[in-house]
Amino acid sequence: MKKRLFKEVFIILFSIFLIIFMASFALGDVFINEFLPNGLIEPDSEWVELYNNGSSSVDLANYNITESGASANVTLNGTIPANGFIVLAENFTLFNSTYPNVNVSGIRIVEYGINVASFQLSNTAGNITLYNSSGSKINNVSYSSTSENVSEGRFPDGNESFSTFTAPTPGAKNDNAAPVFNN
Repeated sequence: MKKRLFKEVFIILFSIFLIIFMASFALGDVFINEFLPNGLIEPDSEWVELYNNGSSSVDLANYNITESGASANVTLNGTIPANGFIVLAENFTLFNSTYPNVNVSGIRIVEYGINVASFQLSNTAGNITLYNSSGSKINNVSYSSTSENVSEGRFPDGNESFSTFTAPTPGAKNDNAAPVFNN
């Protein structure tokens, strides 16, 4: 009797753990994939790239992104396709003139500087956090001081390892440039 009860409790607890584990895995398909905190024209040339590592599109309605030094956050909307990108740019016009191929490639570019002028990435060090629609933290990236017009990105896309890119790749795979690995 005790053995059977123990077995049933174990199966229930294991099932609960498995459900929680799988749910947290499903929430982790969208990543902060690459970012440029110290652009040539401050702060208008800053941007953050999100990447969906999953096999299906993700609705970003009410997702939020914050930066440790910013007094505001950016509320997202729209959909990010499977294995696709969205770029959050401080200034669309400046971003488009710097990276003209991104806009014509079909990658969605979201300008946040119009509505949230106080959201700026720190040039010296920062912490960018992405929250899902229920307010749970799904991705967090800490960075130190960066050189001007040098991005930090996952290599390859969706990986845990970050690299420094002297040729930033917003809206494109991070495996097409020769990275300089951080120590």
